Amino acid sequence: QCMREQSDAEKMQKMVYISSLYQGTSGKYVFISPTCKQDFLDEAQMQQNCLASYVSKFVNGECIIMFMREKNDPTQSLVTIEIRKDDDGNYTHLNQKYQARNRACTAEQNDAIDKWLKRAINRVNKRAKGEDVEADEELASILDIINQ
Repeated sequence: QCMREQSDAEKMQKMVYISSLYQGTSGKYVFISPTCKQDFLDEAQMQQNCLASYVSKFVNGECIIMFMREKNDPTQSLVTIEIRKDDDGNYTHLNQKYQARNRACTAEQNDAIDKWLKRAINRVNKRAKGEDVEADEELASILDIINQ
């Protein structure tokens, strides 16, 4: 059991790192990744959905989960996003995106999600090739607010 818990903790940290590569901004929104299991539980409670059941899928690398927030209130849950692997094993397939209680996203939210995901995939691909990626100063300041 101890070995399994250690393995799960290592897998969790790997997936936290991978999902953090997708963090960014789009319009009035910010996209942040979970940093621990508690983030899933908190988001599930705020969203009143089944997100807590996705912890093992995340830990096992089946998907990455992202939280969409408004920049002016980055601690308040807005939309939860699931991204799955494509046929090449890269996290590029937008599987689902929902507001609280599994309500559909607005047209504005859908547009922001599409733009963010394209930029995020581009940044991840550049990093994989060893290319420089521009720092998102706005994201850094929002993450500082969240972490306070």
